[in-house]
Amino acid sequence: MLIVIYITLIPVFTVAFAIEIYFCVKSVMSKARLYKKLKTICNENKFALQFNRKFIASFFKFSTIPDITIKRHRKTYHIRLMPCENKHLYYVFPSGEYYVAFARIEWTFNPTGSFKHIPPFDQKYQTENESSEIENVLLFFSVMPNISVLDDNHTQRTVLGKTRQIFGWSVYTPTSFIDELNRIILSQKSEEPKC
Repeated sequence: MLIVIYITLIPVFTVAFAIEIYFCVKSVMSKARLYKKLKTICNENKFALQFNRKFIASFFKFSTIPDITIKRHRKTYHIRLMPCENKHLYYVFPSGEYYVAFARIEWTFNPTGSFKHIPPFDQKYQTENESSEIENVLLFFSVMPNISVLDDNHTQRTVLGKTRQIFGWSVYTPTSFIDELNRIILSQKSEEPKC
């Protein structure tokens, strides 16, 4: 009887393992494409680009150091990478330093979630240069989950709109962040005086 159960479960575990490997590979490829595009854009436009942490580090834990820093003219982006493999996850931010990641299972009325800590950046990154505007970015890859923020009374969730601001963080996917950089570059070029 046990042999029959084991034989039945082997394909289930094999499929689950294959799906997990697929999502991991997808996340790594998404991050590699992001790095390549950022290098290209920054090299072409003479922006300073720094990868402050090892490539694999953001898959395991957050740091008080930004994963990526981009400096352009009078603006600095401090980017924290947020890996998210499943677009059906639901992220609720009760504060600027914590979020709860819920497994979004359609048939359950009370999905379980776990609190995760997002440490604030070191003070030197928050007040880096008085002449430079600083934008802190949460960049979700490879997909954008469902995101909501608790209100001031911590009683009601508000689903984010197009602005996607969370407690002083600007929220992007790799594609939307690249699009934003390209939009800024185009607007700067159109403002340059023509000879």
